[in-house]
Amino acid sequence: MTFNKNRHEFSHLSKAFTLVELLIVVSVIALLASMVFSSLRGAREGADLSRRKRDAATSNRLLVCGQGQMMDLDENLYNTVEIGGICWMAENLKYLPEVSPSSQGSTSAPHYYVYDYQGTDVSEAKDTTYFEKYGVLYNWPAATEACPPGTRLPTDEEWHILESALATGPCDPKRDWDWQCYPAGTKLSVSDPVFPSWGGDNSSEFAALPAGDRGVDGLFNSLGGGTSFWTSLQHNNDQSWRRLLFTGNETVFRNVNDKDYGFSVRCVR
Repeated sequence: MTFNKNRHEFSHLSKAFTLVELLIVVSVIALLASMVFSSLRGAREGADLSRRKRDAATSNRLLVCGQGQMMDLDENLYNTVEIGGICWMAENLKYLPEVSPSSQGSTSAPHYYVYDYQGTDVSEAKDTTYFEKYGVLYNWPAATEACPPGTRLPTDEEWHILESALATGPCDPKRDWDWQCYPAGTKLSVSDPVFPSWGGDNSSEFAALPAGDRGVDGLFNSLGGGTSFWTSLQHNNDQSWRRLLFTGNETVFRNVNDKDYGFSVRCVR
């Protein structure tokens, strides 16, 4: 009787082990399947990014400035204008691979912002009126990598070529915390019906709008009052040079700002 009882108990124990083993096998298979699907998704995303980089590089290399359009890695198209022998985007960059609320910032890691949007959903951010009209605000690390293949973030020197080509007044390339290059501010700006005081005659066809910025205080500021653009020139590890246009001002401001500000970007070719 004892032998039969032990055999019966062993049989139940054996079945229990079999069930546990089956559950382990199922779990392992599910994990492997998840890893395979993740790998395939990553491969597809990588292949799609490679295609978009190739398409953008080809499009931007072949465009005729002022007639053709630049293409970014989200396949957005931008009007172009040649000023001072340099081909510029005539619209603010909209490339948005990710988005941060204004409370998040860094001088070293890239951050992308859409004015007044405080979420992290790229699709939602792209559905905003601001994104469609004014584009994206980039901290400097993001700005340095946002321009598509075949284009680049303009240098401080290229910004000076732009403003001096439109200026009749003094326009010192090395000015610091100073408004100069009259009347380039007026020529670079296009009137905005929502903010009529912005002014500008857009005779340059650069079409700058009062897009505002993301400040180091973690707040969005100056929509309708001003717009700032990054240059590629660093001042030190934490600061870089920018250009500022301000409502009703006919000149252009040049100074350094902390890299965690969120400013607009215009790419050049």
